[in-house]
Amino acid sequence: MWTPPAQDEGASLIPGLTEGPPRGTMTGLSNKPGRYWWGVGAAALAGVAVLVVIGVLAATRIGHRATGDQAPVTPAVLAPTGGISTSNSASASASASASASGSGSTRPAGRQPGVAQASVIAGYLTQSGQARQGIGAAISAISRCTNIPSAVTTLENAADVRTRILAGLASADVSALPNGAAAVADLSRAMQASADADRHYAAWGQTIAGCRAQAPHNAEFVAAQQADIMATAAKQRFADEWNPIAARYGLAQQSANTI
Repeated sequence: MWTPPAQDEGASLIPGLTEGPPRGTMTGLSNKPGRYWWGVGAAALAGVAVLVVIGVLAATRIGHRATGDQAPVTPAVLAPTGGISTSNSASASASASASASGSGSTRPAGRQPGVAQASVIAGYLTQSGQARQGIGAAISAISRCTNIPSAVTTLENAADVRTRILAGLASADVSALPNGAAAVADLSRAMQASADADRHYAAWGQTIAGCRAQAPHNAEFVAAQQADIMATAAKQRFADEWNPIAARYGLAQQSANTI
């Protein structure tokens, strides 16, 4: 009797297929897709992580660049047409103008006292020069025994002028004049000696009043001559000290014969 071959329990029911695939083969195929998708997922996660890192680095770099770029942008003072540059230029110009104005106003302020003080001395010299104009003629008149009373009056008036100048010099401020104290001291000596000489000449005229032709020389005449010599020496010293001052302030030069 014929017996059909025994079928495996796992045989496929598909027609035409007499035996199912080996179990080992099916098991291997069923495990491969799981591993594949796990690898794909891991790769995707790694890619995402890389992108995140790149994004963070890029953002950080951009942040640093923006922070670093802000500092150079701020000093817009270098721009010729920038508002900051214009205001700074205006401030600098104002400061320069203030400095120039300050220095310009300082110089006249320092010069003004010297001009005023020198002008006072020049005024005294003018008075003395005017008084001197008649002295020579008065001495000559006495010497010739002519117009002695008028000559005596002229000499006394000149002595009074010199005395008033001497009083003014005693309180004159010459602190701003170069070598001013020495100049005023010599001018004072000159005024004192000149006043003494004028008075001695006037006294000489009074003592020889009524003389004829030629007036005799007496003690008053000798004293007048001595005082005149002292006055001339003091006037010359003063002129040497005064003329640089006069040149500095645009005033008249002097000599022993003009004071």
